[in-house]
Amino acid sequence: MNNGWTPLHIAALNGHEEVVAVFIAHKADIDIVNNNGETPLYIAAEKGHRGVMSKLVDANADSNIAAKGRLINLYNQLTPLMVATKYNHAEAAWLLRLETRVINTVKSDDVIKLMSLLTKLLNPNITDSDGNNLLHLAVKYNRSSVLYELVKMEGIQLDASLN
Repeated sequence: MNNGWTPLHIAALNGHEEVVAVFIAHKADIDIVNNNGETPLYIAAEKGHRGVMSKLVDANADSNIAAKGRLINLYNQLTPLMVATKYNHAEAAWLLRLETRVINTVKSDDVIKLMSLLTKLLNPNITDSDGNNLLHLAVKYNRSSVLYELVKMEGIQLDASLN
């Protein structure tokens, strides 16, 4: 099992949450692809390792890696969300969809829905495929009511710059 597999890929394959957390804490590239175009998140989604997926998503792993111009899986052209759905890992697919729902809700200015979704998402600093976090999107779309709620959130990075 070589083919560009990093220790993080192997930890994701085996569902080792604590090992994945160590790599995240030490700033490993969580969106690194192996020779087949698979990211650690893709592999965790394929295996249904929800805990590993949660750690990677909370660290802002890209759930739609093609959106940033990187490779998606070369073998079957699937993103992590697609593979989680394909293998009937409903909880894993739900977690990946939640990130997209939060981003879209910021754009829509629905504060009540946003706050409900954010209670399910542990990381308020998620980004879209262009690197915009929730604060960037609230400002970009002139959503002052959303912005007001976001700045009060524990853990929100008020000074985050675009990636």
